[in-house]
Amino acid sequence: MNYYRYTLAVLFLFFLALLPLAVLADDSIKLENFNVMRHSEPKIPLKAWLYMDKRFRNSNFLLKHTNIRKQNIRMGEGLGRGAEEALMEIFNEVVVINAEKPLKDALNEVGIINTTTDASKKNMEVIVLPEIIDIFWVGSTEYDSQFHLICKWTIFDTKGKALYVNTINAMGKVNNSPSLPSTRVRKAMTQSAEDLYNKLILQMYSSKWWEYFR
Repeated sequence: MNYYRYTLAVLFLFFLALLPLAVLADDSIKLENFNVMRHSEPKIPLKAWLYMDKRFRNSNFLLKHTNIRKQNIRMGEGLGRGAEEALMEIFNEVVVINAEKPLKDALNEVGIINTTTDASKKNMEVIVLPEIIDIFWVGSTEYDSQFHLICKWTIFDTKGKALYVNTINAMGKVNNSPSLPSTRVRKAMTQSAEDLYNKLILQMYSSKWWEYFR
């Protein structure tokens, strides 16, 4: 009986020892809801196909706090929601495509992007492609650091010709506030996402690229 109790005690202590490692292994932060600016300008009179491939939708970043503690920063789902919301502020109509293939392959296949067959309306549709270039953390500690999100935006006509290209470096800053490390990181990544889409809306409007698309 004593041996049985001893074995149970050893197994219980072993479980307690592994528990922190299990928590750390699943220690991730997800980009939640954030605010996208509202724009007072008239919407661009075009239909936009928002083409989000798997790399964009699944984008993440591994944040190394120390040699032992790491966190997976999951950005893709939140960025996808933000992209749709931002484009709805910009264009008359937005259609979302959660794609499995690169855009260049989709343009050659019928049915993936169902653009109009009416020749008179071909110049009323565009394809918007967001691409994550880089996600990185700048700073010596999590208390005084910057979260950078670099995203390239390309707008194509329905034949695949680029009409607008813009690479945006968005940033969120972590200040030395009395909160949990995960809270500070979440605040910085949220700021970077808001900065990305606010810059996208302002810069896409200021270029007036659509005035030359006819």
